[in-house]
Amino acid sequence: MVIGVTGGIGCGKSTVSAIISKKLNAPILDADKIAKDAMHSKEIVTKLCNFFSKDIFDGSGNIDRKKVANIAFSDQSKLKKLNGIIHPYVMKEIAEQINKLAFNNDFIILDVPLPNDDFKKLCDYIITVWSDLDNRITRIKTRSNFSEDEIIARIKKQMPQEDYEALANCVIYNNGSIEELNSKIDTTISQITH
Repeated sequence: MVIGVTGGIGCGKSTVSAIISKKLNAPILDADKIAKDAMHSKEIVTKLCNFFSKDIFDGSGNIDRKKVANIAFSDQSKLKKLNGIIHPYVMKEIAEQINKLAFNNDFIILDVPLPNDDFKKLCDYIITVWSDLDNRITRIKTRSNFSEDEIIARIKKQMPQEDYEALANCVIYNNGSIEELNSKIDTTISQITH
């Protein structure tokens, strides 16, 4: 069974994925990590270079993900183009990994920040993690050096809460303590496994 976990930046999606993974002894497929790995694929590098020009490379000749993100997040059409280049690669890779992992695991966690129809097709059950704006800003500040304006700009570029929730079989609101979150996850797991 593939359990999809999604949610906007700073909502706690990866924390929820990690807790469920531990409780169910299930591997996690992290779409963000697969997307990062895609930046080393010759095919993806060529496509990104053709679209964004050589400005996206660092001094070592590698793609500078921060430069790509800054360009993409400043322009909706460029963000759409970036997603159009990366998403097919990521979804193909995820589908292949699910096929490999399915032989030895009862559950697989699929951690995806930007869900789409392809993501929905791969999942048997989808959990959306959501949190208030202030909590999200605080969490993002503790793990990055983005300014509050940059954080809000990124949040605004993501799907609205209603769209995330429309995909979900279950919504976990992550505004309290880790103990509260664990309790909500236990309830969700019992719904999935019974």
